[in-house]
Amino acid sequence: MDRDLIEVCQEMRNELHLYSTPPNSTVDSRRLLNDEEFVERVNTLLDRLHLLQEAISQKQKDTQFLKQMQTEMCQYSAEYEYLRKQAAQLEVINPELREEVNKRCNILSNKWELLEYTLYPKRRQEREG
Repeated sequence: MDRDLIEVCQEMRNELHLYSTPPNSTVDSRRLLNDEEFVERVNTLLDRLHLLQEAISQKQKDTQFLKQMQTEMCQYSAEYEYLRKQAAQLEVINPELREEVNKRCNILSNKWELLEYTLYPKRRQEREG
C-alpha cells in the first residue's frame, strides 16, 4: 500500500507541472524543485541581482552602462518567473513550506522591483500614475 501511495503522489506531482523551463535551464520541466534546490536557486538569483544593484549604484549616470544592465536583467527574468511558478507549486505540494517560500519570494520580488524601478524609471511613473 505504501508503494501505491508513493506512486500516486508522484503521478500527481508530475501532473501539476504545467510551467515552462527557462531557456538554457538544466532542470527537467516535469520535475519540481525540492526545497533545498529552490532556496539555492533563489539565493543565486538574489546574489546576481545584488551585484547588479551595486554596479548600478556606482555608475548611475552612465546611460550605456545602464543599457547593459537592462540587458543583463532581462536575462534573469526567465529564472525569476520560473522561481515564482516553482514557489506556487511548492506551496501546494508542501503547505508546511508556505511561510519560508513566501519569505524568500517576497525578498526576491522586492529586490526585483527595486532594480526594475532603477533601470526603468518611466515604468515607475506609469504605475504611480
